[in-house]
Amino acid sequence: DLARILQVSHTTLWKFIHQHGLEKHFTVISDADLDQLVRTFKESKPESGFRYLVGFLRRQGFRVQ
Repeated sequence: DLARILQVSHTTLWKFIHQHGLEKHFTVISDADLDQLVRTFKESKPESGFRYLVGFLRRQGFRVQ
């Protein structure tokens, strides 16, 4: 537990996360739409791997898990 490691209360940690916009929310996207984005990426960068794909998606404004 991060709060325990930092030696702060869970509430203090939660407030800090919210105040500084550190929350992680993932984009709601259909499988078909995600598949299309991946195909688009692979067409332009066929040799690139997963990390580059995630970077591409983030540059497009998508946060995926």
